[in-house]
Amino acid sequence: MAEFTSSARRTSALWRTALGVIAAVIAYLFGLVLLVVAVAPMLGIDVTQDTKTLGSRPIEVIFALGSIVPAALGIALVCERLYLRSAVTLLGDISRAWTCFGAVLRITLVLFAGQFLLYLTSPQATAHLPLGQLLFWLSLALPMILLQSGAEEVIFRGFLQQQLGARFGSPLIWMALPSALFAVLHYDPDTFGDFAIFPMIWAFAFGLMAADLTARSGNLGAAIALHFCNNVFALLLFGTAGNMDGLALYVTALDPESLAHPLSILFESLSLLIVWLGARVALRL
Repeated sequence: MAEFTSSARRTSALWRTALGVIAAVIAYLFGLVLLVVAVAPMLGIDVTQDTKTLGSRPIEVIFALGSIVPAALGIALVCERLYLRSAVTLLGDISRAWTCFGAVLRITLVLFAGQFLLYLTSPQATAHLPLGQLLFWLSLALPMILLQSGAEEVIFRGFLQQQLGARFGSPLIWMALPSALFAVLHYDPDTFGDFAIFPMIWAFAFGLMAADLTARSGNLGAAIALHFCNNVFALLLFGTAGNMDGLALYVTALDPESLAHPLSILFESLSLLIVWLGARVALRL
């Protein structure tokens, strides 16, 4: 962790971190407005439709994936202009990041492939997008998922974890706070109703694991690979019906109450734990 935060120590004052967060929010809102006003109409996307149906077409999923990128660009601009350091430092040791990315990508793809085959045995699994259509969109979907996953990791594990880690020694701050914010942004009561707390808990646990991989490896490569594989699984292979399912090969019916079932919670927890341990093994950490 010391190596990862070294470039942020000179600019780790809390007001600078707060300014970076504000800049990211402004950049996100500005970029979102630009996407909605200029890009969405060209793609034939009606952003005024019910949010529960937005994401039911492949192009709508691609559009949603790109919406987080302006926030990461805002963070990069803050690094360059306010912190007077290269935005590349948010990634840590770049050469090491590529090595970690490849190592974690290989093992997590295998683990998620196994999870996909297991999910197919569920009686609720339903074929959704034809394979030919998925293959048609794949050359655009995979780079966009990588871009979206990388952007989120730059914001939460790159910028926030780096800034807080340079300022505070306790993992309760530099691991927990970014993960808590990451979890809050996954709160979706419109979709999950009274059980929206459970996806939040999952996102918090995922954030902690990504933070751990980042701290131990000293770069974002492992966290980006983990995030990328998770999103490929959830968006392209086995999605949830009615919830950003436009690119999903298979879907399962959305049953919010099943999220609170002890066996469901246990299975999801074990799956996430196995993937995290697999990533640790890949990195020999």
